[in-house]
Amino acid sequence: MGLGTVLDDFVEEKMLNLNTCFIGKVESVKAGKAKVQPLTMFKTYGGEAKQPAVVEDVPICKNVYKIELYEWEQMPPEGDHPPHKHEGHVRLVPVQAGDIVVCVCADRDISETQNGSMALPSLGHHDISNAIIVGLLSDW
Repeated sequence: MGLGTVLDDFVEEKMLNLNTCFIGKVESVKAGKAKVQPLTMFKTYGGEAKQPAVVEDVPICKNVYKIELYEWEQMPPEGDHPPHKHEGHVRLVPVQAGDIVVCVCADRDISETQNGSMALPSLGHHDISNAIIVGLLSDW
């Protein structure tokens, strides 16, 4: 095996371990963070494909909601405006278990910076533990 092949294998291994964005399924949500199962398999160069571990405490961007249509009769007014003559209403539904989400992996460690604090990040880039939910894939 030549030096070129060894270097190619090394580069390929590094690229396979670089996490930039993935699609995942939410297992649970608590206090603005989710437990997410990535839906793409991973494999080491030349190895077997494996299911990745669940990613814990993934922050959910505040603008990520499902838009749900409903008819006025389905919702009690509770001080809301009276019904209008149109097709229905919309409500924003927070991310919940079973939702399919788009997760982006930050360049560096987000453990301190997600609270607004300045931090010197640890070594490493695009680790899956630094995922953030930035979108929701719609089923309609």
